Amino acid sequence: KNVVLSASFDCLSGCMVLCNGVLIGLETDDIAKNGQSATLYWTCAILLNVWYLLELLMRTLGLGKEFWCGKDKRWNWLDLVMFISSLVDMIAEHLARQDPHSSGAANRTIRLFRVARVCRVIRCLRHVREFRKLVFSMATSMQTLFWSMMLMV
Repeated sequence: KNVVLSASFDCLSGCMVLCNGVLIGLETDDIAKNGQSATLYWTCAILLNVWYLLELLMRTLGLGKEFWCGKDKRWNWLDLVMFISSLVDMIAEHLARQDPHSSGAANRTIRLFRVARVCRVIRCLRHVREFRKLVFSMATSMQTLFWSMMLMV
């Protein structure tokens, strides 16, 4: 329990999430230039998914029921959803690599899951007070923006 609650573990987890975000950006650029991603990105994605699985297991074992029902339960459930979406992305990509004549719809689905994986970066920002203020300000201003747009129309 002390390990998963330590600042070092949170820092390591945050660094892994940021590395994942950078990796997704580089991989997307590579796909745009070459039509498909390099094997290096696939290997890194597998390693990152293994890390995310280990992190979820360690936190679940360390915190027990509190992990899924405690004050950070929403973030923890988001982690689980992101992990599952990453697995689905990897399976879909693996199947697309096996079939060189895969449809464009399958490739769009893969890209959608890849974009969803970037949502993990949001998890790193939950501790940044200024970011929370910014998100709250944007969310509360949406109603005003909506009605302003309606008046313009």
